[in-house]
Amino acid sequence: MVTTDIDQVKLWLNQWDDVQKSRKIYRLLHDAFLSNEQRESASEMMIELLRTYPEESAGEAKDDATNCIVSFIDRPNVWIMDHLLELGPVRSLKEELIYQILEIFVSGSIKDYIKFYEENSNFVESTGLNHERNLRKIRILTFISLVNKHDEITFEELSKELNINVENVESFIIDVLKTRLARVRIDEVDGRIITSSAAYRTFGNKQWQILQQRLKEWQTNLQTVQKQLIDIQPNM
Repeated sequence: MVTTDIDQVKLWLNQWDDVQKSRKIYRLLHDAFLSNEQRESASEMMIELLRTYPEESAGEAKDDATNCIVSFIDRPNVWIMDHLLELGPVRSLKEELIYQILEIFVSGSIKDYIKFYEENSNFVESTGLNHERNLRKIRILTFISLVNKHDEITFEELSKELNINVENVESFIIDVLKTRLARVRIDEVDGRIITSSAAYRTFGNKQWQILQQRLKEWQTNLQTVQKQLIDIQPNM
């Protein structure tokens, strides 16, 4: 098994200040990790490789960018992919189908994916991506988007939005809970789910504002509890 201090490698390569050598090392490490089935480390090396391409030469790495996108979509435990959109070689693919499918997995819905697949099934198959695995992932990602918008959702609404039968909603939610992307409670009596928390698929200005608001609420709650404790101390 390849055991490499990735941060140390990046430090060395920055000190060498030789882009071509850096790319060669990142590619060798990527291939080594991949051959040892260390897909997470391999993906990290590929991202570092793609970062070495400035905007003006980003098109030279289109093949690597395409493989990187496919790898992220295909990995079963990878859910957040918005950082790929910041890479120059990935942006150079904007007019291509691979970029469209990435955008769907970053912020689209299962309806978007199904429409894309119906129109481009040959392309999806040609990438090596598995349609059924894609459906599972985008269905879970769609669910994450829904619970970030609604504190409560009925089984009927989920059935419609996720393109699954109502009787399969509960088993689907159990599948979601295993990913730890969301904390929800199933209300079987009323046929609904109640959300406690959920991950964000993207983290932009809106998410920062929500986080700031929640931090303010927590601070207010803590101050209230602190005041209550101070008030009851004289009576103890």
